[in-house]
Amino acid sequence: MANTLDANLNIISGNDAIKVEILDGDLSFISKLDDEPNDVGGMTSAELKAEFDKAGNVIKTYINEKLIPAILEDDATEIARTAAEHERATNEISRVEAEALRNEAEEARHTAEAARVLAEDSRRTAETSRSEAEEARVQAELQRVDSTQGIVARATQKADDAAACALRASESETSAGQSASDAAVSKAAALVSQNAAALSEARAANSETAARSWAEGGTGTRTGEDTANAKYWAGRAETFAGGGVTTFNGRKGDVKPQGGDYSYYLTFSTGDWSEENTIEIPASVHGLTGNAVSAQAMCLKNGAYHGNTWVGLCTWASISEDGTITIHSPDGPYDGAVLIIC
Repeated sequence: MANTLDANLNIISGNDAIKVEILDGDLSFISKLDDEPNDVGGMTSAELKAEFDKAGNVIKTYINEKLIPAILEDDATEIARTAAEHERATNEISRVEAEALRNEAEEARHTAEAARVLAEDSRRTAETSRSEAEEARVQAELQRVDSTQGIVARATQKADDAAACALRASESETSAGQSASDAAVSKAAALVSQNAAALSEARAANSETAARSWAEGGTGTRTGEDTANAKYWAGRAETFAGGGVTTFNGRKGDVKPQGGDYSYYLTFSTGDWSEENTIEIPASVHGLTGNAVSAQAMCLKNGAYHGNTWVGLCTWASISEDGTITIHSPDGPYDGAVLIIC
């Protein structure tokens, strides 16, 4: 209560402990009067006296009705201030605790983020390893397919060479005037020699079984090998030379090999494929015989046919009982060509 009145009679300026309205009125009642209030302003003596008493009465009213009640309530105000300070201190403690919890949560978030980054790195490393493994698998598959097709192509060529050798022997025997039976013996000897050479080459390439399958069949390693082999077709050629069979692929007598006897070439576009991604070729169209079929497909790109493409390597062929050959493309339709060997 040591504060003093200020120049404007504002009580205890700046003291927030006493909650009281300040005296903020204009008390200059006398200075505002005329110099001759009775003569000029027309005031009576009583009115002039009242003007002199007005400032004192305003101050008295302020003291009695505002200041004294506020001072009397000062103790209650201090209690309220103490309670407010205690509440403020409690709130500050709660704030500090909440800040600590927030820091712990932020630390946990940073830890979780670091774990997520490590997991993402691990996922990327695993994805890279998977991609590398897939690339290695594709390369291995390409090499396997190329090796398989190479064996098939070589064995097919040996079979064709054996049949051609038999036919050449037949022509030589006919021109020399020998009998059909002598021609058959010569052709068989030529076939034995040719097949022996093919067998030796296959053994040198660690493919004895595959070579024997294509030379004479009977290995149980290939579907239809007992009719799709060099020995079988040599027998057919011998029969043709002796007149035992009258026709071969629609030709009679001493039949000589022609293009299309063992293979069929087909070009196609995307519109030729069915909804099941297949193309069917009836027996009356391809004219091939036998119950085993092989397909070598090429993809048409930029006006040229390309082998060893992924879609071509995945293309394969099957043959049904009625001789219909079906081309299959697991990767969908494409423009290209296929060489069918039967």
